[in-house]
Amino acid sequence: MRGRSNRRIYTWREFRRDLDRIERLFRSHFDLSELILFSVAFGGVPLGVSLKNRLGVPLYIIDPKRLDHFPLQLYSSLSFPVLLDDISDTGRTLKKVCEAPVFKNFNIYPFTLTLFCKPTTTFVPNVFLHSTRFWVVFPWE
Repeated sequence: MRGRSNRRIYTWREFRRDLDRIERLFRSHFDLSELILFSVAFGGVPLGVSLKNRLGVPLYIIDPKRLDHFPLQLYSSLSFPVLLDDISDTGRTLKKVCEAPVFKNFNIYPFTLTLFCKPTTTFVPNVFLHSTRFWVVFPWE
C-alpha cells in the first residue's frame, strides 16, 4: 500500500502474512533446534519477537552501537544464527552486525533475513520479502 508518492505503508495485515511465510520457510528448510535468532535493534525487534513466539527458538537483541556486549556462554551455542531486520536500506547496519565479534571470532556468517530491501543497498540479505525504492512506514512506528 502506498501513501504519499515517496512512502510505502506496511500494514499489520501484511506483517502477519509475511510472518506466516517466514514461519513456513523456517519450518520446512531449517532444523529449529539449531536456530538462534538475532534481531537488530530497533527495527528488527517486532519481527524477532514474533518469530521467537511462533517458532519457540532463542532470540537475542543486537544493539549495533554495542556489538561487543554478548554473554560468553552464547559463543559456544551458535549453531545456526539468523540475523533479522526490518529493512536493508543502505546496508551499513547489517554489514556491521555480520562482522561483529559474536560472529567473526568464530568464523560464522549469519543467515540474514529482512522484510524489505532497497535496490540501492550495499548489503543484500539472504532472504528478503519485498523490494522497494520508497520510504517504508512500519505499523510499529
